[in-house]
Amino acid sequence: MGEASGVEALLDSFALELASVGTQMSLTMRRMEAMEDLLGLRLDGLQRNTFMVNVFFHMVLMILSIPTVVASFYGMNLWSGDKFRLAGPGFKGVKFKPLEFPLKEYLSDPNIPVSWMFLLCSAGVV
Repeated sequence: MGEASGVEALLDSFALELASVGTQMSLTMRRMEAMEDLLGLRLDGLQRNTFMVNVFFHMVLMILSIPTVVASFYGMNLWSGDKFRLAGPGFKGVKFKPLEFPLKEYLSDPNIPVSWMFLLCSAGVV
């Protein structure tokens, strides 16, 4: 009888230990779920902040692009009229002249160094 009560006490202690391990595992699972929820909330907050920064920068870019669009629209559509006026007594007209470089003289003399002013003057820019 003493041996049976000892085995019964041992089985009861194992049952209590298993119950406590099960309770600890369920608590650990709840903590893990709570941690997942907390991380999800933090990530949602970071995502919301990132979205707000993105919206802010897009608004700034839109505000900066409005004057650019207006200036480019009016810059392309300004009418000066000088391009298409015909030559007459008061206006000589627009003379389109091809660029003329004295390349034969320039290339024939090896002693002449490259001179950008010479090239610009010969092109009629200066």
